[in-house]
Amino acid sequence: MKKSKFFRVAVAGSTTDGRVIEATWIQQMADSYDPNTYTALGNLEHYRGFSPSSEFGTYAKVTALKAEEVEINGTKKLALFAQVDAFDQLLALHNAGQKLFTSIEVNPNFADTGKAYLVGLAFTDTPASLGTQIMEFAAKQPEANPFVGRKQDVDNLFTAAEEASIEFEESESPGLFKKFMDLLKPKLEEKDNKDNGKFTEINQCLEEVAKTFNDTQTKLQKVETEFSELKTKNSKLEQDFTDLKAKLEGEENPGTPPAPENTGNFSEQIEC
Repeated sequence: MKKSKFFRVAVAGSTTDGRVIEATWIQQMADSYDPNTYTALGNLEHYRGFSPSSEFGTYAKVTALKAEEVEINGTKKLALFAQVDAFDQLLALHNAGQKLFTSIEVNPNFADTGKAYLVGLAFTDTPASLGTQIMEFAAKQPEANPFVGRKQDVDNLFTAAEEASIEFEESESPGLFKKFMDLLKPKLEEKDNKDNGKFTEINQCLEEVAKTFNDTQTKLQKVETEFSELKTKNSKLEQDFTDLKAKLEGEENPGTPPAPENTGNFSEQIEC
């Protein structure tokens, strides 16, 4: 079974018995449709089979409806779009390029509510042009309408066939791997939560280390600056000392008598 995307199944206009499907009906069907109230089923040519092995069994079930305005041949009309769960039989027909048109069965007074409701969907090979011919025939001879016996209620009506462009949504196959991953998912989430906690702790430690490193680097830079200043002062002291020494060596000491001349004879006079 595959879920389809929304595709057009009807527009406001004529039906197969000469009546007109009103725009208000289109809106009412879109607003009120609820599979829990009544599920519209899809069949072939509006024939409802009684056996599951019959070719006229159920081919799809309508899951949702919506109304949108469309433009046809320059005229704007309100259209009804349906989304269905397609069974394998419909998928096979779709892949074979058969039953490419759709027609809906409408109850204009569903459950005495006074509102229209979608009660059936048919897949057919009858193009819209042939449906128009049947409508003209039914309008002139209503007792000979070929669709009368196929209606769920005598007052129901069938719309002219609309060419259906059905596309299906991509869906995961519920295989063994998916089941395994579903079982594993809670454990992975638990592991992720633990890993996230550990990561938070590690991150906090790294922040502390970075802060300590920055403080140490700042102190080291301060020590280097102070050492450079001391080195500069020491160099200046050395230079001052050298300059002072040179100056002192170049000056005579006035308090020191000159040394006696050396004649080679030594005499000592002693006064009594």
